[in-house]
Amino acid sequence: RFIHRTLPWIVGGVALLVFAFTLNRWVNLRSLPIVSKVWEGTPPSQSPLFYAITYPLRFFPMALQPLLLNIFTALCGGLTIALLARSVALLPHDRTHEQRVRERSELSLLSIPFAWAPVILAAGACAFQLTFWENATAATGELFDLALFAYVIRSLLEYRISQNDSWLFKAALVYGLSIPNNWAMIGFFPLFLGAIVWIKGIRFFDPSFLIRMALLGMAGLLIYLLLPLAWTLRGQSEMSFFEILRASWLGQKLYLADIPNLRNRAFLLGLTSVLPVVVMGIRWRSSSGDISAAGASLTTLAFRVIHLFFLAACLFVCFDIKFSPRSRTASGAELGLGLPFLTFYYLGALAIGYYSGYALLVFTDPPRKGWRHDNPLAKILNPLVRFVVLVAAISVPLGLLYRNYAPIRAGDGTVLKEFTARTLEGLPTQPAYLLSEDAYQLSMLQAALAPTDRRDQYAMVNTRLLENPAYHEKLHRQYGPRWPLMGSREDLGQRVGQADLQLYVTALSVSNLVIYLHPSFGYFFERMYAEPNGQTLRLHPFHREEILPPPLTPDQLQKNEAFWRDASDYLKRIEALEEYDSLDAHYLAKYYSRALNNWGVSLQRSEKLADAGNDFARAADLNTNNIPAKFNRAFNEAVQKGRTVPSENGKGLEEKFGNYRTWDTMLGDNGPFDQPEFCQSLGEFFVNQFQYRQAALQFSRAVHFQPTNFVARIALARAYVAGQWIPRAIAELDGIDREFKELPSTNRLDIISLRAGAAFAAGDFPRAEGLLKNAVAQNPDESAASQALVELYRGAGHYTNAIAVLD
Repeated sequence: RFIHRTLPWIVGGVALLVFAFTLNRWVNLRSLPIVSKVWEGTPPSQSPLFYAITYPLRFFPMALQPLLLNIFTALCGGLTIALLARSVALLPHDRTHEQRVRERSELSLLSIPFAWAPVILAAGACAFQLTFWENATAATGELFDLALFAYVIRSLLEYRISQNDSWLFKAALVYGLSIPNNWAMIGFFPLFLGAIVWIKGIRFFDPSFLIRMALLGMAGLLIYLLLPLAWTLRGQSEMSFFEILRASWLGQKLYLADIPNLRNRAFLLGLTSVLPVVVMGIRWRSSSGDISAAGASLTTLAFRVIHLFFLAACLFVCFDIKFSPRSRTASGAELGLGLPFLTFYYLGALAIGYYSGYALLVFTDPPRKGWRHDNPLAKILNPLVRFVVLVAAISVPLGLLYRNYAPIRAGDGTVLKEFTARTLEGLPTQPAYLLSEDAYQLSMLQAALAPTDRRDQYAMVNTRLLENPAYHEKLHRQYGPRWPLMGSREDLGQRVGQADLQLYVTALSVSNLVIYLHPSFGYFFERMYAEPNGQTLRLHPFHREEILPPPLTPDQLQKNEAFWRDASDYLKRIEALEEYDSLDAHYLAKYYSRALNNWGVSLQRSEKLADAGNDFARAADLNTNNIPAKFNRAFNEAVQKGRTVPSENGKGLEEKFGNYRTWDTMLGDNGPFDQPEFCQSLGEFFVNQFQYRQAALQFSRAVHFQPTNFVARIALARAYVAGQWIPRAIAELDGIDREFKELPSTNRLDIISLRAGAAFAAGDFPRAEGLLKNAVAQNPDESAASQALVELYRGAGHYTNAIAVLD
């Protein structure tokens, strides 16, 4: 009675105490998507049952909501472990002939003196496994789903003992409720149905039983309607009730059928979780017929070896070996936010409970029946196996506690809370617009500001969503006249254009403080430049004739250097936490690596080469995959030592990108380059995006480092012409003429073509036409001059002249 009824609650209580002691202090990256929905007060797109259960927490102060959600999660974790312990205690040990010979209790429940060991081993292996522990101390919603899954398994085992159909009816209702909340329950449904048929037998096909089971399951499925109803009542969704419902189904289908290799990954993980559970459910027949003693011995040996192999495999998985669910979680790998596969860990722990009980039972001497020979090998092996299992029952939970305690502490939300506090310290005290491409950062800032008197000072904008007209309506509802609508839904269409957004945000920056929360690039920075201010940047509009950002003042340099000096200890702590594979630390290391690389570039542009080199080195240390920081560091060292760095061609530059395939992802994750070849290539990228100011900045850096680089000089002049900065273009072309006396005719034609383009842009068409006509006359065999003349005529609308040149 103690093992079956009392011990599970004791084990669950101990697990709950550990979860409470290591409870997440705020939020972490795993819990932030769930907690942010509670902060925002909007319904989620999935998990309706979790939304309904946790809805009352929305009435508490915002600062308390993360803690209350974490406490609820820890309670779910403790309950799950208690259900696991109860399920292990209820497992039948009459599956094989050897078990039936040794276990003679009425219900075949383990009744040996060490029957407590499988319960403790299974519960400890599950509770203190790293993924389970992470999800039991932070509100990810996964432990709530797992508690429902555990209750269904417990109900099946309770029915086997009591033969009371009410347990199956409760299992059907809970399973129906679980499916809308957890897509994995759809995948497990065939196993659930098969288990009921296996346990119930022929009585499963009783019509009244089937009807009640079906009705209860469908009643649970009605929870699908909750979120579409919630969104419809809010009146803030573009979609209808049925469109929202269909989107929920499609979201579950995405995981079940559309994610590449997910089914293959689940199959591999099932080999150490689902398969052992299926095998332990089979009741093997006793040996009968004319079988030799040798054959019987081999069969017995095979059973024992297979059972011990499953036990060892499931135990190794708890320590996250190569083929564990944690190591196979490839989706979301950059932030480590892949699928946790907790159901596989739970089933593996259930198997550990059964197979450890099997070992303790079978590796004992059977009751004597008459005279028989004692097996000398069994005399040695049996106590050894029992000793190993008993040692494992204590050492495995303690080993997992020791191994995983530091990683759990590393991801307890403390560093994220300090990161948010540091961001707040750098914000202005007056009202401002806060722009970011990082939804995580915006959510954390919103939560940190909620209990303060500054919560209404800032308008927080996710720039990744600005092209969506619905997002503008949301901002207008939230901030009123501070975010006026750009037009009606009909005017904006399906997508807001980047040019309109560029003008809109630039207009805001003229009379308001606009802060970008991290370094960035793109169309905003074509009309505005970013002034560094610690880990944030203030946006200022360019004047019409202002092309490059103004140099930093001594005061700006001093203040920013002081900020990074003060952050040194904090950055060291982040680096230390990275050793524990902390997602929060990885996120912050990547953030600060980009920020430091960006600041290093600012220092290098201010001729602070030694200081810039130090920041490039720190950026590369924080994020070893920060390719721009690595190249900037190597180039900086070469410049300081007076060495020249060999030039790279375009193909060579692309090969240096590693896993990055585009400039967008490279710069967005890591910050800018400040190395001549990369600057030149990046300038061409900006030209192709019609972002001529940013192109001019990159070309000017390439020219700064390599004044004799004709390609960079002519590209800079071309960017000036394209951006309509004609005096600067002419001055640059004059400089090229002075400094490059010996040029091939093709290069001379480039200069003439650009002078003609500058003249045309300045409204002097005759001069532009005369320059190109003269070039054609002097270079009759060069098509470039004729081609430039054709383009001039096309631009001026003189199509007859263009055709004549083509002819």
